[in-house]
Amino acid sequence: MSLRHAAFFFLLLVPGPAFAKITKVDPLIKHLAKEGRDYGPRTTDYGLAKALSATPDGRLFVDCFVKVYDPAQTKEIAARIEELGGTVRTLLTRIMTASLPLEEIETVAGWSEVRYIEAGKPLLPKMDTARTVTNVDDVNNGTNLDKRYDGSGVIIGIVDDTRPDYDHADFTDASGNTRIKFYWDKNTTGSGVSEISGSTGLECAAARIDAGTCNATAGGSADSHATHVAGIAAGDDSTYKGVAPGADIIFVFNVETDADSGGNLSTTIVDDVRYVFNKADTLNQPAVVNLSLGTSIGAHDDTSSMEDSLNDLVNQHPGRAIVNAAGNERFNSNDTGADRYAGLHAAVAVTSGTDEGFEFEVRSGSTLGTLGDQVIVDIWLNAASTCTVELDAFDDADAKTRQINMAAVSSGNSSPTTSGAAGTSGTVTLSVDFTDSTNANNGKKHAQATVTFSSAVTNAQIEALTFDVIFRGTCAGDAWIWPDRNSTVSFTSRSPGSFGYTYVAGDSNRTITIPATASGLIAAASFMSKQSWTDTNGTSHNQTATSGTDFTSLGATGGTVSNISLFSSLGPTPDGRTKPDIAAPGEPIVASMSSSNTVATGRKVDANHFKNEGTSMSSPHVAGIVALMFQKNPCLTSNQVKTLITDNAATDSFTGTTGLPNNTWGYGKIDALEIMKDIATLSGTTCGLTGSTGIQNTAVTTTSGTAGGGGCFRIGPRTTDRGLRTTDHGPRTLFVWGIFLLLVLTIRFRLTSASSCNPIHATQSARAFVEKNQTGNSPAVGQSSRR
Repeated sequence: MSLRHAAFFFLLLVPGPAFAKITKVDPLIKHLAKEGRDYGPRTTDYGLAKALSATPDGRLFVDCFVKVYDPAQTKEIAARIEELGGTVRTLLTRIMTASLPLEEIETVAGWSEVRYIEAGKPLLPKMDTARTVTNVDDVNNGTNLDKRYDGSGVIIGIVDDTRPDYDHADFTDASGNTRIKFYWDKNTTGSGVSEISGSTGLECAAARIDAGTCNATAGGSADSHATHVAGIAAGDDSTYKGVAPGADIIFVFNVETDADSGGNLSTTIVDDVRYVFNKADTLNQPAVVNLSLGTSIGAHDDTSSMEDSLNDLVNQHPGRAIVNAAGNERFNSNDTGADRYAGLHAAVAVTSGTDEGFEFEVRSGSTLGTLGDQVIVDIWLNAASTCTVELDAFDDADAKTRQINMAAVSSGNSSPTTSGAAGTSGTVTLSVDFTDSTNANNGKKHAQATVTFSSAVTNAQIEALTFDVIFRGTCAGDAWIWPDRNSTVSFTSRSPGSFGYTYVAGDSNRTITIPATASGLIAAASFMSKQSWTDTNGTSHNQTATSGTDFTSLGATGGTVSNISLFSSLGPTPDGRTKPDIAAPGEPIVASMSSSNTVATGRKVDANHFKNEGTSMSSPHVAGIVALMFQKNPCLTSNQVKTLITDNAATDSFTGTTGLPNNTWGYGKIDALEIMKDIATLSGTTCGLTGSTGIQNTAVTTTSGTAGGGGCFRIGPRTTDRGLRTTDHGPRTLFVWGIFLLLVLTIRFRLTSASSCNPIHATQSARAFVEKNQTGNSPAVGQSSRR
C-alpha cells in the first residue's frame, strides 16, 4: 500500500458560502483512515469499519454521503468524483451516496461546491390479536367502509440485514404464486440492479421465484427477522395473517458480512429505498418501505445526510411513504442491571466551575467483539459551547482507580491516541476527535470519544473497566453511545468517587434512533397488545413475566398489557420535535418464521410462525396500514399519510387523553378503521409517474372521483397545522434571509390561488407549497440491537 493511500489526513476546514469556517468532513472518516492505516482491509469485517473497502492492490475506499450546496451542481460533482476513481450510486437533490478513494477525501472536501462528506453509519436491526387491537380486521372485512381493503395493488418494501425466506407460503397468493415482485440479494454474486449505479448482488423477479430458478440462498436467516417483519406487514396465513395480506412485496437483503456486526450502512439504506421506489414507479404502484433498523450515531435533529436523503425520497411524491422503528433504546426498569445502569443517552449541561462526568461500562465483551471491539460516544453540543472533552479509563475490579488519563481536548482539536494496559493483558486505546468544531449540517460542535480494545483483552477484562467522559467549561447538548444496545454498553447511574467533577447519570430521553428522527418518516413506537402466547408444545408463556425462562430467554419484558413497551425509545428530538409519531403493537407478536430458523422452541407457535418483540414489530404494523391507505387513495403524500394517522390516533387510560402528542406515545395508538373512514375514495385516478428518470416527482392531475385538478384531494377535516418547519440548518447569511423573505411573499401569493382547490384546506395547501419549495431540510410535518 502506498504512503499516499494510507495517509492519515487532517480534517479539512474551508470557507463555505456563509464566509464562515465550517467542518466539511465527518470525523468518523478520519477514524476509519487510521483504522485502514493501522490494520488494513481486515477492519472491513467489523461494525464501524464496514464503511471501508479495499481493492486487490490495497487501495482503500470509504462508503459515504457527499452533500452539495446547490442542487444544480449535484451531477457535476458526481462526474468529478468518478474521474477520481470513485463510484456514485444514488443521486438525490443535494446528496449522493458514493464510494470515495480514501486518499481523495481531502480533494473532494476542498471543492467549494461540496458542503459535507459523511461516512456511512452502521445500522442495527430493531426487533394475530394485534389486528383486532388496531382495527385492521375491520378494515380487511370492509366494516363501515365501502369495500374490503387488504393492500392489493400496493408495494410493501422490506429492507433488512437478515435474509428473507422468499419461498415462505405466507408470501403467496390464493393460486400459490409469489407476491414478491422483486428480491435483491446483495450477499449473492450477481450483476446488481439497473436502478443503482455500481451495485452488486443478485436480483430475482417474481417469474424466477415461481419457476424455482432464483439462485439466491433459500430458507431465510436463522433469526428470521426479515421474514417476521414481512409477515406482520403482508403475510397471508389463515391464523397469523398480516395487516395487508393482498399487498405485493419487494425484499432487499442488505448485508455486508453478517447481521450482528451491522450489515446495513446509512448510505446503502438510501440506495435500497431508492431501488424499491424506482421499481414501484416502473410497476405504476404506490409503495411504502419498512425500515426496522436504526443507529444512534448522529445529531438526531433531522440534519444527517441519511435523514435528508430519505426525506428527499418521499417529500411531495404521491404514493410514497417510509415507516421506521422508533428504536429499543429505552432502558428497561426490569433489567437485571437496573441498580447500576441508566441508558444510552447523556444530557450535557455544564456551566463554568461545575465540571461533569458521565460513566459508562461495557456489559458484554463478547457482543462487543462482534461489533468491532470499539465503543463510540457521539457528542453534539450547541454552537455556543466552550467546554473541553476528556476520556479516562478506570479499573473497577475493587475500587475505581484511574488507569489511563487523557488530556482534555478543546473544540477544533483532537487528542493523540492514549493507550495502556489498564489492568488487562492487551491494550486499551482512548481518543477524542473534536475537530468537527462547526458542523456543516447544523452548526453544532461535534466530538467523538472512542475506546478500542486489542484482541488480547479478554471479555472479562473489558467488563471490569469503566470509562468517564468529562466535560469542563460551559456547554450544553447530547451524547449517545454506540453500539446502541443497552445489553452491550450503557451509561451508569452511580456516583463512584470524587475526581474533581460531578457524576451525572445517563438516561433514555432522546433515544429515538436515526432515521426515525427524520421529519418525513413515520416513527413507530411499541406497546404490548396481549399478555401471553402458546408455543408449539402447548406451553403457555407470559410476556409480562419479570423472572424465569420467559424473561431470561424468551423475550418477556415485564411490561403491562396495553401500555407502552418498556424498551420503546423516547423523544423528543434535540431540535424540539415530538417523536415517536404513533404507537402500534410490538409485543408479543406472532408472524412468519424462516424455514432455516434457530428460534428457541418456546418462541415457536407452529412449524411456520413464531413470537418476537421490538419496535421492529410495531413498524411493519404501521407500514401495512399505510398500504391499506394507499389502496384506497394512491395519491396521498407521505405528510398526508402521517396527518391521517396522527389525527385519527386512539387514546385510552394508558396513553392519556390530554397532553398528546408526547414523547412516549406520539399521538396515541394507531387505529386503522378510523384512518380509512377519513380517506376519500379516488376512482379512476392516475397519480403517479412523470419523471424521465423513473422518479415520482409531480402529482399527475386526477381524472375523477373526489379529487380536484392538480392532484388536490380531501383527506378529512383539519383543525390544526402541526410541526411546519422551514428552517435550514446551514450557515445563516443575509442571502439566506433574503431568500426566506422572498419565500414568505411567494407563499402568500400561492395561498390566494390555492383557495380555488376546494377539496384541500388552506393550511394544507400552504404546507405543501413550503415543503415543495424548500432548499434546506425536508419538512417535519406529519421516521440497531433487535428492533
